Amino acid sequence: MPAQDVWHRILGKLKRDKLDVDFFKFSSENAYINYDRNPVIGIKNVGNFLEHLQGQLGKIVHPSLIIHAEKDPVVNCEGSKEMYNEIGSAKKEYVLLASNRHIITNGEGSSRVHKIISNFIDDSMH
Repeated sequence: MPAQDVWHRILGKLKRDKLDVDFFKFSSENAYINYDRNPVIGIKNVGNFLEHLQGQLGKIVHPSLIIHAEKDPVVNCEGSKEMYNEIGSAKKEYVLLASNRHIITNGEGSSRVHKIISNFIDDSMH
């Protein structure tokens, strides 16, 4: 997700929900491990990191796997497709899952994700 998009989404959410300026509410399907609100500065730092990462992806030469849910409600899959296209590795794989979840490493469908990761690692070792 482009850094500017992240920041605009956060600002829009803050104005719409009339939250204090330090945190914004975050509903999660994994409430037992996620906070119910996130610091705005943390999201801004993620945006800054993503902005820094742009233009650097071509330097990645190690095997790379990107797995994304097609209907992820938090992050648009177009960003992960762009990332995949820019990665410089000769051994890279992009998997778009038919899912509407953001956290795909546990819960429904996670065994498929684990298998994809395992197969990618096995293939990369040979």
